[in-house]
Amino acid sequence: MAGDGLASTPKHTWRSGLKHKEVGPFSPISGPATQPPKCPECASTRVWKDGLRQTENGTVQRYLCRDCGFRFSQTLDPKVKVDVGPKVPILPEPVQNLGDLNSVRGGGGSVDEGLKDLPLPFGEDVASHKFTNVAKAINTLLHNSRDRRVCDSERESKNLATEEPQQERAGAGATQKLSETDIKGKIVEYAWHLKKQGYAESTIKTRTDLFKILVKEGANLLNPESVKIVLSKLERWEPGSKAVAVEGYNGFAKFNGLSWEPPRYKSTQKMPFVPMEIEIDQVIAGCGKKTGTFSQAIKESGARPGEIWRLKWTDLDTEHGILRINHPEKDSNPRIVKVSSKLVAMLNALPKRSQRIFGGTGTLRGLGISFLMTRKKVARTLQNPRMEKVTWCSMRHWRGTMEYHKTKDILHVMKVLGHKNIKNTLVYIDLENAIFQTQNDEFTVRVAKTLDEACQLLEVGFEYVTDMDGAKLFRRRK
Repeated sequence: MAGDGLASTPKHTWRSGLKHKEVGPFSPISGPATQPPKCPECASTRVWKDGLRQTENGTVQRYLCRDCGFRFSQTLDPKVKVDVGPKVPILPEPVQNLGDLNSVRGGGGSVDEGLKDLPLPFGEDVASHKFTNVAKAINTLLHNSRDRRVCDSERESKNLATEEPQQERAGAGATQKLSETDIKGKIVEYAWHLKKQGYAESTIKTRTDLFKILVKEGANLLNPESVKIVLSKLERWEPGSKAVAVEGYNGFAKFNGLSWEPPRYKSTQKMPFVPMEIEIDQVIAGCGKKTGTFSQAIKESGARPGEIWRLKWTDLDTEHGILRINHPEKDSNPRIVKVSSKLVAMLNALPKRSQRIFGGTGTLRGLGISFLMTRKKVARTLQNPRMEKVTWCSMRHWRGTMEYHKTKDILHVMKVLGHKNIKNTLVYIDLENAIFQTQNDEFTVRVAKTLDEACQLLEVGFEYVTDMDGAKLFRRRK
Protein backbone atom coordinates (compact mmCIF):
# COMPACT_ATOMS: atom_id res chain seq x y z
CA MET A 1 0.00 0.00 0.00
CA ALA A 2 2.84 2.33 0.80
CA GLY A 3 4.40 1.65 -2.56
CA ASP A 4 1.13 2.40 -4.34
CA GLY A 5 0.85 5.63 -2.42
CA LEU A 6 4.28 6.74 -3.50
CA ALA A 7 3.69 5.71 -7.09
CA SER A 8 0.47 7.69 -7.30
CA THR A 9 1.96 10.88 -5.83
CA PRO A 10 2.02 13.54 -8.56
CA LYS A 11 5.21 15.37 -9.42
CA HIS A 12 5.45 19.14 -8.96
CA THR A 13 7.72 21.76 -10.40
CA TRP A 14 9.06 24.10 -7.67
CA ARG A 15 10.95 27.34 -8.18
CA SER A 16 13.98 27.88 -5.95
CA GLY A 17 16.32 30.76 -6.74
CA LEU A 18 17.10 30.88 -10.47
CA LYS A 19 16.69 27.16 -11.13
CA HIS A 20 13.59 24.99 -11.56
CA LYS A 21 13.66 21.39 -10.37
CA GLU A 22 11.10 18.63 -10.08
CA VAL A 23 10.39 17.22 -6.66
CA GLY A 24 8.93 13.74 -6.71
CA PRO A 25 8.44 11.04 -4.11
CA PHE A 26 12.21 10.72 -3.66
CA SER A 27 15.02 13.18 -4.37
CA PRO A 28 18.58 11.82 -4.57
CA ILE A 29 19.89 15.04 -3.05
CA SER A 30 17.48 15.89 -0.28
CA GLY A 31 15.99 12.48 0.45
CA PRO A 32 12.24 11.88 0.70
CA ALA A 33 10.33 14.87 -0.57
CA THR A 34 7.73 16.51 1.62
CA GLN A 35 4.20 17.15 0.49
CA PRO A 36 3.98 20.70 -0.91
CA PRO A 37 1.60 23.02 0.98
CA LYS A 38 -1.78 23.91 -0.41
CA CYS A 39 -2.59 27.45 -1.45
CA PRO A 40 -4.69 29.08 1.31
CA GLU A 41 -6.54 31.05 -1.35
CA CYS A 42 -7.65 28.35 -3.83
CA ALA A 43 -6.46 25.09 -2.14
CA SER A 44 -4.31 24.23 -5.16
CA THR A 45 -1.16 22.13 -4.77
CA ARG A 46 0.44 23.64 -7.87
CA VAL A 47 2.81 25.95 -6.01
CA TRP A 48 6.35 27.23 -6.57
CA LYS A 49 9.04 28.04 -4.09
CA ASP A 50 9.47 31.82 -4.20
CA GLY A 51 12.56 32.53 -2.13
CA LEU A 52 13.05 32.87 1.61
CA ARG A 53 11.60 35.33 4.09
CA GLN A 54 13.44 36.58 7.18
CA THR A 55 11.23 36.91 10.29
CA GLU A 56 11.82 37.39 13.98
CA ASN A 57 11.32 33.64 14.45
CA GLY A 58 13.79 32.63 11.74
CA THR A 59 13.80 31.94 8.01
CA VAL A 60 10.60 30.71 6.35
CA GLN A 61 9.97 29.49 2.82
CA ARG A 62 7.84 31.64 0.54
CA TYR A 63 5.50 30.11 -2.05
CA LEU A 64 3.64 31.29 -5.14
CA CYS A 65 0.44 29.63 -6.38
CA ARG A 66 0.59 28.88 -10.10
CA ASP A 67 -3.20 28.84 -10.42
CA CYS A 68 -4.31 32.05 -8.68
CA GLY A 69 -0.98 33.87 -8.26
CA PHE A 70 -1.38 34.14 -4.46
CA ARG A 71 1.84 34.49 -2.44
CA PHE A 72 2.14 32.97 1.03
CA SER A 73 4.82 31.65 3.35
CA GLN A 74 5.30 28.76 5.73
CA THR A 75 4.63 29.29 9.42
CA LEU A 76 7.41 28.22 11.78
CA ASP A 77 5.44 28.14 15.02
CA PRO A 78 1.70 27.90 14.39
CA LYS A 79 -0.28 28.82 17.44
CA VAL A 80 -3.84 28.41 16.20
CA LYS A 81 -5.26 25.49 14.27
CA VAL A 82 -8.70 26.25 12.90
CA ASP A 83 -10.52 24.83 9.91
CA VAL A 84 -12.20 27.37 7.69
CA GLY A 85 -15.78 26.40 6.99
CA PRO A 86 -17.58 27.15 3.73
CA LYS A 87 -20.56 28.69 5.48
CA VAL A 88 -20.76 31.93 7.45
CA PRO A 89 -22.41 31.55 10.83
CA ILE A 90 -25.21 34.02 11.48
CA LEU A 91 -24.78 35.55 14.92
CA PRO A 92 -27.68 37.11 16.78
CA GLU A 93 -25.45 39.62 18.55
CA PRO A 94 -21.75 40.51 18.81
CA VAL A 95 -19.72 37.79 20.45
CA GLN A 96 -17.26 38.67 23.18
CA ASN A 97 -14.67 35.92 22.67
CA LEU A 98 -13.98 32.71 20.80
CA GLY A 99 -15.81 30.69 23.47
CA ASP A 100 -19.03 32.47 22.58
CA LEU A 101 -18.33 31.84 18.91
CA ASN A 102 -17.96 28.12 19.63
CA SER A 103 -21.25 28.05 21.50
CA VAL A 104 -23.00 29.80 18.64
CA ARG A 105 -21.77 27.07 16.31
CA GLY A 106 -23.75 24.66 18.44
CA GLY A 107 -21.44 22.19 20.01
CA GLY A 108 -18.93 21.56 22.72
CA GLY A 109 -15.20 21.35 22.47
CA SER A 110 -12.55 24.00 22.06
CA VAL A 111 -11.91 26.36 19.24
CA ASP A 112 -8.81 24.42 18.23
CA GLU A 113 -10.93 21.48 17.16
CA GLY A 114 -11.91 21.67 13.53
CA LEU A 115 -14.55 20.18 11.30
CA LYS A 116 -13.26 17.20 9.40
CA ASP A 117 -15.01 16.88 6.06
CA LEU A 118 -14.50 20.33 4.56
CA PRO A 119 -13.07 21.17 1.14
CA LEU A 120 -10.73 23.87 2.43
CA PRO A 121 -7.30 22.90 3.83
CA PHE A 122 -5.91 23.20 7.32
CA GLY A 123 -4.13 26.47 8.16
CA GLU A 124 -1.53 25.10 10.53
CA ASP A 125 1.56 25.35 8.27
CA VAL A 126 0.96 28.32 6.01
CA ALA A 127 0.37 31.99 6.59
CA SER A 128 -0.30 34.52 3.84
CA HIS A 129 1.28 37.95 3.66
CA LYS A 130 -2.13 39.54 4.23
CA PHE A 131 -4.18 37.30 6.56
CA THR A 132 -3.81 33.91 8.18
CA ASN A 133 -6.57 31.36 7.75
CA VAL A 134 -7.83 32.24 11.21
CA ALA A 135 -7.98 35.90 10.30
CA LYS A 136 -9.85 35.05 7.09
CA ALA A 137 -12.40 33.06 9.05
CA ILE A 138 -12.93 35.91 11.48
CA ASN A 139 -13.24 38.42 8.65
CA THR A 140 -16.06 36.38 7.16
CA LEU A 141 -18.20 36.97 10.25
CA LEU A 142 -20.94 39.50 10.22
CA HIS A 143 -20.06 43.15 10.57
CA ASN A 144 -21.45 43.22 14.09
CA SER A 145 -18.70 40.85 15.21
CA ARG A 146 -15.74 42.81 13.87
CA ASP A 147 -15.14 45.03 16.86
CA ARG A 148 -13.07 42.41 18.74
CA ARG A 149 -9.45 41.28 18.56
CA VAL A 150 -8.81 37.53 18.12
CA CYS A 151 -6.00 35.99 20.17
CA ASP A 152 -4.90 32.41 20.86
CA SER A 153 -6.31 30.54 23.80
CA GLU A 154 -3.34 31.22 26.06
CA ARG A 155 -3.80 34.97 25.89
CA GLU A 156 -6.55 37.24 26.97
CA SER A 157 -8.65 38.95 24.35
CA LYS A 158 -8.06 42.65 24.04
CA ASN A 159 -10.50 45.35 23.08
CA LEU A 160 -9.52 47.38 20.03
CA ALA A 161 -10.60 50.62 21.66
CA THR A 162 -7.53 52.82 21.68
CA GLU A 163 -6.54 54.69 24.77
CA GLU A 164 -6.03 58.38 24.46
CA PRO A 165 -2.34 59.28 24.81
CA GLN A 166 -1.56 61.09 27.99
CA GLN A 167 0.22 64.36 27.49
CA GLU A 168 2.51 65.64 30.16
CA ARG A 169 2.18 69.27 30.94
CA ALA A 170 5.25 71.19 31.95
CA GLY A 171 5.05 72.94 35.24
CA ALA A 172 5.19 76.67 35.69
CA GLY A 173 8.57 78.07 34.72
CA ALA A 174 9.75 74.85 33.03
CA THR A 175 11.47 75.06 29.66
CA GLN A 176 9.24 73.98 26.79
CA LYS A 177 10.72 71.17 24.70
CA LEU A 178 9.74 71.38 21.06
CA SER A 179 9.25 68.55 18.63
CA GLU A 180 10.75 68.70 15.15
CA THR A 181 7.44 69.86 13.68
CA ASP A 182 7.03 72.57 16.31
CA ILE A 183 10.59 73.81 15.70
CA LYS A 184 9.94 74.15 11.98
CA GLY A 185 6.72 75.95 12.73
CA LYS A 186 8.45 78.46 15.01
CA ILE A 187 11.10 79.16 12.38
CA VAL A 188 8.47 79.63 9.66
CA GLU A 189 6.47 81.98 11.88
CA TYR A 190 9.54 84.10 12.54
CA ALA A 191 10.48 84.11 8.84
CA TRP A 192 6.99 85.32 7.96
CA HIS A 193 7.33 88.01 10.65
CA LEU A 194 10.58 89.22 9.03
CA LYS A 195 8.87 89.19 5.65
CA LYS A 196 6.09 91.42 6.95
CA GLN A 197 8.66 93.75 8.49
CA GLY A 198 10.25 94.29 5.06
CA TYR A 199 13.51 92.36 5.50
CA ALA A 200 15.30 91.22 2.36
CA GLU A 201 14.96 87.64 1.17
CA SER A 202 18.69 87.06 1.60
CA THR A 203 18.53 88.19 5.24
CA ILE A 204 15.55 85.93 5.97
CA LYS A 205 17.23 82.94 4.38
CA THR A 206 20.49 83.55 6.25
CA ARG A 207 18.76 83.68 9.62
CA THR A 208 16.54 80.67 9.04
CA ASP A 209 19.52 78.62 7.87
CA LEU A 210 21.43 79.59 11.02
CA PHE A 211 18.50 78.51 13.20
CA LYS A 212 18.32 75.14 11.45
CA ILE A 213 22.04 74.58 12.07
CA LEU A 214 21.66 75.46 15.75
CA VAL A 215 18.76 73.03 16.11
CA LYS A 216 20.74 70.32 14.34
CA GLU A 217 23.60 70.87 16.80
CA GLY A 218 21.19 70.27 19.70
CA ALA A 219 20.00 73.76 20.66
CA ASN A 220 16.50 74.39 22.00
CA LEU A 221 15.39 77.66 20.42
CA LEU A 222 13.07 78.41 23.35
CA ASN A 223 15.94 78.03 25.82
CA PRO A 224 18.46 80.89 25.40
CA GLU A 225 21.03 79.15 27.61
CA SER A 226 20.94 76.14 25.30
CA VAL A 227 21.65 78.41 22.33
CA LYS A 228 24.62 79.94 24.18
CA ILE A 229 26.09 76.52 24.91
CA VAL A 230 25.79 75.40 21.30
CA LEU A 231 27.38 78.62 20.00
CA SER A 232 30.28 78.23 22.39
CA LYS A 233 30.94 74.69 21.13
CA LEU A 234 30.85 75.57 17.43
CA GLU A 235 34.58 76.05 17.04
CA ARG A 236 34.41 75.79 13.24
CA TRP A 237 32.44 79.05 13.12
CA GLU A 238 34.27 82.34 12.91
CA PRO A 239 33.39 85.06 15.45
CA GLY A 240 31.70 86.98 12.65
CA SER A 241 29.34 84.09 11.90
CA LYS A 242 28.52 83.76 15.60
CA ALA A 243 27.84 87.50 15.79
CA VAL A 244 25.38 87.19 12.91
CA ALA A 245 23.70 84.25 14.67
CA VAL A 246 23.40 86.23 17.90
CA GLU A 247 21.89 89.17 16.05
CA GLY A 248 19.37 86.90 14.39
CA TYR A 249 18.46 85.16 17.64
CA ASN A 250 17.91 88.53 19.30
CA GLY A 251 14.97 89.09 16.98
CA PHE A 252 13.73 85.53 17.44
CA ALA A 253 13.81 85.84 21.24
CA LYS A 254 12.00 89.17 21.15
CA PHE A 255 9.36 87.74 18.79
CA ASN A 256 8.69 84.80 21.15
CA GLY A 257 8.84 86.83 24.37
CA LEU A 258 12.11 85.38 25.63
CA SER A 259 14.69 87.28 27.65
CA TRP A 260 18.40 86.54 27.43
CA GLU A 261 21.78 88.16 27.76
CA PRO A 262 23.48 87.99 24.34
CA PRO A 263 27.05 86.65 24.32
CA ARG A 264 29.84 88.93 23.10
CA TYR A 265 31.03 88.00 19.63
CA LYS A 266 32.64 90.55 17.35
CA SER A 267 33.44 90.10 13.69
CA THR A 268 37.03 90.77 12.68
CA GLN A 269 37.60 92.24 9.24
CA LYS A 270 39.96 90.30 6.99
CA MET A 271 41.66 91.33 3.81
CA PRO A 272 39.68 89.78 0.94
CA PHE A 273 41.23 87.56 -1.68
CA VAL A 274 41.74 89.31 -5.04
CA PRO A 275 42.36 86.94 -7.96
CA MET A 276 44.28 87.84 -11.08
CA GLU A 277 42.33 88.76 -14.19
CA ILE A 278 43.63 85.79 -16.13
CA GLU A 279 42.34 83.44 -13.41
CA ILE A 280 38.89 85.02 -13.60
CA ASP A 281 38.85 84.76 -17.38
CA GLN A 282 39.87 81.09 -17.28
CA VAL A 283 37.04 80.21 -14.92
CA ILE A 284 34.50 82.15 -17.00
CA ALA A 285 35.73 80.45 -20.18
CA GLY A 286 35.01 77.05 -18.62
CA CYS A 287 31.43 77.95 -17.66
CA GLY A 288 28.34 77.37 -19.72
CA LYS A 289 26.50 80.02 -21.67
CA LYS A 290 24.26 81.33 -18.89
CA THR A 291 26.73 80.91 -16.03
CA GLY A 292 29.56 82.45 -18.05
CA THR A 293 27.48 85.50 -18.99
CA PHE A 294 26.39 85.94 -15.38
CA SER A 295 30.00 85.80 -14.16
CA GLN A 296 31.18 88.20 -16.86
CA ALA A 297 28.52 90.70 -15.80
CA ILE A 298 29.76 90.56 -12.19
CA LYS A 299 33.36 91.00 -13.28
CA GLU A 300 32.71 94.12 -15.39
CA SER A 301 30.08 95.79 -13.20
CA GLY A 302 31.35 94.89 -9.73
CA ALA A 303 27.75 94.22 -8.68
CA ARG A 304 26.63 91.59 -6.21
CA PRO A 305 25.17 88.29 -7.51
CA GLY A 306 21.66 89.15 -6.30
CA GLU A 307 21.80 92.51 -8.07
CA ILE A 308 22.76 90.88 -11.38
CA TRP A 309 20.13 88.16 -10.90
CA ARG A 310 17.38 90.81 -10.71
CA LEU A 311 18.46 92.66 -13.85
CA LYS A 312 15.69 93.23 -16.38
CA TRP A 313 16.01 93.65 -20.11
CA THR A 314 14.95 97.27 -19.69
CA ASP A 315 18.05 97.83 -17.49
CA LEU A 316 20.35 97.06 -20.44
CA ASP A 317 21.22 99.86 -22.87
CA THR A 318 22.79 98.09 -25.82
CA GLU A 319 23.43 101.29 -27.79
CA HIS A 320 25.52 102.99 -25.11
CA GLY A 321 26.75 99.79 -23.41
CA ILE A 322 25.54 100.48 -19.87
CA LEU A 323 23.78 98.53 -17.14
CA ARG A 324 21.42 100.07 -14.59
CA ILE A 325 21.64 98.43 -11.16
CA ASN A 326 18.14 99.29 -9.95
CA HIS A 327 17.79 96.52 -7.35
CA PRO A 328 20.72 97.04 -4.96
CA GLU A 329 21.36 94.76 -1.98
CA LYS A 330 22.57 95.42 1.57
CA ASP A 331 21.17 98.95 1.55
CA SER A 332 23.49 100.03 -1.28
CA ASN A 333 22.89 102.81 -3.80
CA PRO A 334 21.53 102.23 -7.31
CA ARG A 335 24.05 103.02 -10.02
CA ILE A 336 24.91 102.94 -13.71
CA VAL A 337 28.01 101.09 -14.89
CA LYS A 338 29.75 100.97 -18.25
CA VAL A 339 30.24 97.49 -19.75
CA SER A 340 32.07 96.19 -22.80
CA SER A 341 30.58 95.32 -26.16
CA LYS A 342 31.58 91.71 -25.47
CA LEU A 343 29.25 91.54 -22.46
CA VAL A 344 26.44 93.24 -24.40
CA ALA A 345 26.74 90.58 -27.12
CA MET A 346 26.73 87.79 -24.52
CA LEU A 347 23.61 89.21 -22.87
CA ASN A 348 21.76 89.57 -26.18
CA ALA A 349 22.54 85.93 -26.99
CA LEU A 350 20.51 84.74 -23.99
CA PRO A 351 16.89 83.63 -24.61
CA LYS A 352 14.28 86.23 -23.72
CA ARG A 353 11.86 84.09 -21.73
CA SER A 354 10.88 86.60 -19.06
CA GLN A 355 11.27 90.23 -18.08
CA ARG A 356 14.46 89.40 -16.18
CA ILE A 357 17.63 88.75 -18.16
CA PHE A 358 18.56 85.66 -16.16
CA GLY A 359 15.00 84.62 -15.31
CA GLY A 360 12.72 82.10 -16.93
CA THR A 361 14.39 78.89 -15.76
CA GLY A 362 16.63 77.91 -12.88
CA THR A 363 17.48 79.63 -9.62
CA LEU A 364 20.36 81.71 -8.32
CA ARG A 365 21.39 78.83 -6.04
CA GLY A 366 21.49 76.43 -8.99
CA LEU A 367 23.58 78.91 -10.96
CA GLY A 368 26.00 79.19 -8.05
CA ILE A 369 26.38 75.40 -7.79
CA SER A 370 27.12 75.24 -11.52
CA PHE A 371 29.82 77.91 -11.10
CA LEU A 372 31.46 76.08 -8.19
CA MET A 373 31.56 72.79 -10.08
CA THR A 374 33.12 74.49 -13.12
CA ARG A 375 35.67 76.29 -10.94
CA LYS A 376 36.74 73.03 -9.32
CA LYS A 377 37.12 71.34 -12.71
CA VAL A 378 39.16 74.20 -14.18
CA ALA A 379 41.41 74.37 -11.10
CA ARG A 380 42.09 70.64 -11.35
CA THR A 381 42.76 70.83 -15.10
CA LEU A 382 45.15 73.78 -14.87
CA GLN A 383 46.72 72.61 -11.57
CA ASN A 384 46.18 76.05 -10.03
CA PRO A 385 44.90 75.85 -6.41
CA ARG A 386 44.32 79.63 -6.35
CA MET A 387 41.37 79.18 -8.67
CA GLU A 388 39.54 77.30 -5.90
CA LYS A 389 39.17 80.68 -4.15
CA VAL A 390 37.74 82.53 -7.16
CA THR A 391 34.17 83.50 -6.28
CA TRP A 392 31.65 86.06 -7.42
CA CYS A 393 32.50 88.17 -4.37
CA SER A 394 36.21 88.03 -5.21
CA MET A 395 35.36 89.30 -8.71
CA ARG A 396 33.69 92.30 -7.06
CA HIS A 397 36.84 92.90 -4.99
CA TRP A 398 38.93 92.67 -8.15
CA ARG A 399 36.74 95.30 -9.80
CA GLY A 400 37.08 97.71 -6.86
CA THR A 401 40.86 97.24 -6.73
CA MET A 402 41.28 97.84 -10.47
CA GLU A 403 39.11 100.94 -10.39
CA TYR A 404 41.22 102.49 -7.66
CA HIS A 405 44.42 101.48 -9.46
CA LYS A 406 43.28 103.29 -12.61
CA THR A 407 41.81 106.44 -11.07
CA LYS A 408 43.32 106.80 -7.57
CA ASP A 409 39.89 108.22 -6.68
CA ILE A 410 38.33 106.44 -3.72
CA LEU A 411 35.06 108.33 -4.15
CA HIS A 412 34.81 107.02 -7.70
CA VAL A 413 35.29 103.44 -6.43
CA MET A 414 32.66 104.06 -3.77
CA LYS A 415 30.19 105.14 -6.44
CA VAL A 416 30.95 102.21 -8.74
CA LEU A 417 30.40 99.64 -5.98
CA GLY A 418 27.35 101.41 -4.54
CA HIS A 419 28.71 101.83 -1.01
CA LYS A 420 26.96 104.27 1.30
CA ASN A 421 29.74 104.29 3.87
CA ILE A 422 33.24 105.10 2.68
CA LYS A 423 34.70 102.88 5.44
CA ASN A 424 33.70 99.89 3.33
CA THR A 425 35.64 101.29 0.37
CA LEU A 426 38.91 102.22 2.07
CA VAL A 427 40.02 98.58 2.03
CA TYR A 428 40.70 98.82 -1.70
CA ILE A 429 43.47 101.34 -1.08
CA ASP A 430 45.37 98.75 0.94
CA LEU A 431 44.61 96.05 -1.63
CA GLU A 432 45.91 98.17 -4.49
CA ASN A 433 49.08 99.08 -2.61
CA ALA A 434 49.75 95.47 -1.70
CA ILE A 435 49.13 94.10 -5.20
CA PHE A 436 50.85 96.75 -7.29
CA GLN A 437 53.31 97.94 -4.61
CA THR A 438 52.80 101.58 -5.53
CA GLN A 439 54.96 103.31 -2.93
CA ASN A 440 55.48 106.40 -5.10
CA ASP A 441 53.87 108.16 -8.03
CA GLU A 442 56.80 108.07 -10.44
CA PHE A 443 55.91 107.46 -14.09
CA THR A 444 57.62 106.94 -17.38
CA VAL A 445 56.16 109.35 -19.97
CA ARG A 446 56.11 108.85 -23.74
CA VAL A 447 54.79 111.01 -26.59
CA ALA A 448 53.10 109.59 -29.69
CA LYS A 449 52.61 111.71 -32.81
CA THR A 450 51.30 108.99 -35.10
CA LEU A 451 48.79 106.22 -34.79
CA ASP A 452 51.45 103.50 -35.02
CA GLU A 453 53.45 105.03 -32.17
CA ALA A 454 50.33 105.19 -30.00
CA CYS A 455 49.55 101.54 -30.70
CA GLN A 456 53.07 100.46 -29.79
CA LEU A 457 52.92 102.33 -26.47
CA LEU A 458 49.59 100.76 -25.58
CA GLU A 459 50.93 97.30 -26.33
CA VAL A 460 53.74 97.65 -23.76
CA GLY A 461 51.46 98.86 -20.96
CA PHE A 462 51.37 102.65 -21.34
CA GLU A 463 48.17 104.51 -20.53
CA TYR A 464 46.79 107.43 -22.50
CA VAL A 465 46.69 110.71 -20.53
CA THR A 466 45.84 113.69 -22.77
CA ASP A 467 46.51 115.53 -26.04
CA MET A 468 48.96 118.45 -26.23
CA ASP A 469 50.28 120.38 -29.25
CA GLY A 470 48.92 117.79 -31.65
CA ALA A 471 50.57 114.86 -29.85
CA LYS A 472 49.27 112.25 -27.42
CA LEU A 473 50.83 111.75 -24.01
CA PHE A 474 51.16 108.30 -22.43
CA ARG A 475 52.50 107.21 -19.05
CA ARG A 476 53.40 104.03 -17.18
CA ARG A 477 54.39 103.50 -13.59
CA LYS A 478 58.01 102.75 -12.96
